[in-house]
Amino acid sequence: MTRRAAVLALPPLFCLIVTCGMSPEKARIELSEADVPFTEQAFLEAIQKNAESYVRLFLSAGMDPNTKYENDRTALMWAIIQGHDDIARLLIRRGALVNARNINGWTVLMWAVDRNRERMIRRLLRAGGEVDATDKWGQTALMISIRIENPGIARMLIDAGAGIGVKDASGRTPLMWASDQGQEEIALMLIREGADVESEDAFGITALMWAAMQGHTGIVHALLDQGADPNRGDNDEGRTALLWAAAGGHAEIIQMLAEYGADIEASDNSGRTALMWAAHNGHEDAANRLIESGADVNARDREKTTPLMRAANQNRMGVLQRLLNREADVQMRDTTGATALMWAAKAGRVEATRILLMFGSDVRARDRHGASALMWAAKGGSPEVVLLLIRNGAAVNGRSQNGRTALMAAVSEGHDEAAEILLQNGASPGMKDGSGETAMDLALRAKHDRIVELLRGTRSR
Repeated sequence: MTRRAAVLALPPLFCLIVTCGMSPEKARIELSEADVPFTEQAFLEAIQKNAESYVRLFLSAGMDPNTKYENDRTALMWAIIQGHDDIARLLIRRGALVNARNINGWTVLMWAVDRNRERMIRRLLRAGGEVDATDKWGQTALMISIRIENPGIARMLIDAGAGIGVKDASGRTPLMWASDQGQEEIALMLIREGADVESEDAFGITALMWAAMQGHTGIVHALLDQGADPNRGDNDEGRTALLWAAAGGHAEIIQMLAEYGADIEASDNSGRTALMWAAHNGHEDAANRLIESGADVNARDREKTTPLMRAANQNRMGVLQRLLNREADVQMRDTTGATALMWAAKAGRVEATRILLMFGSDVRARDRHGASALMWAAKGGSPEVVLLLIRNGAAVNGRSQNGRTALMAAVSEGHDEAAEILLQNGASPGMKDGSGETAMDLALRAKHDRIVELLRGTRSR
């Protein structure tokens, strides 16, 4: 064994004997004889390797217990990060600053919380650790205890005076963090301690909205019992807790919010209701709960889109079927004049298109620009939807206001399969649009060689 290794292996009792009252000169001689350099880096290595005897020699030799390393982490921080409590206690006794900060503003206490060092947290608090110190993001040790999901540490910090109303740089309080992350025990603890349930972050989002957004039913119930307003909207999008719950598909929370007086028809800044959000994201259970609570299946947002259009566009078949069974109007139009069938067709949704046709959607309807569902399907390039619409009576050679046909729409986008189906079902390649161009002209200009061959083959027959 080398001299350096022998020093690392010295038992604690012997270390106390050999370093107690040792002069700096003697300690440096001991280090030198062990072939250990008296450097800050060697000091750090001793801490990281949990070589307490080594650390004692360095300190006796005059090493600063507040030596800083990369990112301004101190020796004490490294001892806590490594979980070496005996060395951490030694450093504190030798004058290590318990409120030192690293480059990101993290204190020693924050590191102890982050690493779940409960005994060290108690020692740091007794030694004067600042319980409400904030890092560069405004986060406190209490907020860190929520992130690491440790109610015991949270309780310890609160008992030590941690501020439950402190906000970080984004305006979030500990209660908002607990509500977001589903830390029910900590959330209930904060509520009992008097945390403000109506406090909002920089975007106007409250603890109730965070809990509803993430689907934390127990926390939602506790906040509502404490008087949290279910009809308050955030500052950014104007969404209430109900809209957040619907967007996330949290049916049980939707029911709970309704029972506590949430407005089922509340809408955000874009006019979207909870049912629209549930339909758009395909949350069938949430949509069912909203419909059962009286939500309007034909509600419109600012663009006049309906829940049916949202469901059709996203191919949310369960929600779509539910809406149709509740007599959602298949002929309603948005601000562009588009119907739910057009929304489904342009997105290439085969099943949605099929069921809308079964429920009476007008296959020949036109939007404000004269475009039909077939033209939208051709532009989107879905050969299945194109064929389905044709078989249900779509006008193959119908024109939009600028004279464009479904074939031209397919050709412009380079959708050769859709173009081939149209040609096989009677689409005329010789028709001209408002600019006097034919499908061939469009194909040649865009260099869609495959379509050019299809058109030439059709013209030669």
